[in-house]
Amino acid sequence: MDSRRIRTAAVMFLWIALAARLAAADPPAGDLERTLLSCTWSFRNPAVKGGIKDLRFWSDSAATSAGDATTIIGIWHVTGPDEVTILYGPSTAIMLTFHADREAFDGEDGANKHIKGRRLEALLPKGAAKKMQPVAADIDSKPGQSQIDVISSQAASVTAGVIVPLDATAQDHRAAIITLRENLVDEAVMRPVAPAEAYQTATKLCDAWLVSLDERDKRLASYGQTRPTTILGYSRKSNLQASDYFRYLREIADAHRKELDDWRQAQFFIDAQKKQWNDRGTLLKQGLDALHYQVVEAVKARANAQ
Repeated sequence: MDSRRIRTAAVMFLWIALAARLAAADPPAGDLERTLLSCTWSFRNPAVKGGIKDLRFWSDSAATSAGDATTIIGIWHVTGPDEVTILYGPSTAIMLTFHADREAFDGEDGANKHIKGRRLEALLPKGAAKKMQPVAADIDSKPGQSQIDVISSQAASVTAGVIVPLDATAQDHRAAIITLRENLVDEAVMRPVAPAEAYQTATKLCDAWLVSLDERDKRLASYGQTRPTTILGYSRKSNLQASDYFRYLREIADAHRKELDDWRQAQFFIDAQKKQWNDRGTLLKQGLDALHYQVVEAVKARANAQ
């Protein structure tokens, strides 16, 4: 019985060791493809004066200058865990070897082994919004300051943060607004410094902020989403024959025109969604400012009565 347990434990140990070795192995080609498509790249070839300075890889296997997406300079395909080959003629190719961190590459073109490049601007998936972790926002207040006074003095800046454009880096005001709302309710019950209607309106303002944030989040979630593109099969070929070059180039040229049309259409819808939210934000601001004005006027009325 003990020997059986020992054998079982030994087998489990071997499986764990094998899994660890596989996890530490070179990343799959698909990982490299995703990296290529995720950003633009600098491109430096000292042997060619006046050549391209940047590079973009497209999902249709076209390689273009990042500054001119309409002109195909070659056909790219992954030829190794860290290796990409760009064919730019029937029998001419540039081989790029990417560093382990995927931040840069070294390249060679025949005897020229001095090609280099680095990761540049991150590219959004076609039509997708930039996914950034928002920083939690604080609502400024002074020691001993009443919550109703915080609303009166800070509402304009909170409103501006709530209706920020979709493509802007926004702070997350949600937690601060919820805390402010709870403090307003407590202050209204235990130590009010303004009429009850001021607290009721201030609470409505907090609720309206939260509703506006929910609406922005929903729009952001669907901001420019389009169906994903598929990398064409021949981009995965590890042995692309020179005789195939012109046929593949024709196919890729057709696919690339469609890729560009899809990309431009996605940009059109992105711009439309941004404008729709900006217009909606203008309307929301009017309602939020009206609630803020009511709070301020109620506090003033109380002060004038005293």
